[in-house]
Amino acid sequence: MGYSPRQYALALGAALTKKTAEERKNILRNFLRLIVKNKDLPRLNFIINEVERDERKTKGILKVELTSSGKISTELKKDVKKILGKKILFEEKTDPGLSAGLKILVENETLIDATAKHQLDKLF
Repeated sequence: MGYSPRQYALALGAALTKKTAEERKNILRNFLRLIVKNKDLPRLNFIINEVERDERKTKGILKVELTSSGKISTELKKDVKKILGKKILFEEKTDPGLSAGLKILVENETLIDATAKHQLDKLF
């Protein structure tokens, strides 16, 4: 049985802690060799996402993806930041298929779907 992206991320994070730039370079080179050897290269993006998530958590930052049919206002971002009460890394997406409303995805886990399409789907 192979390792999960989470296990790889935890191991890499521990290995990189308190290392010099040169040591980190060697650790990353060896880590990539291990990924290739274990035939887990197709899962590298998942591993990187886990590493980035751990880094954000350490710094007290939340990744929030906002999806709307148009431009997302600065006021809306301020409101989201106030509600969540943390530093926010915003990722904005446009989906012309949404007639109105907003989708908010926090750390790829918590979804708040306040779109008109979602509300209509719930009604019918």
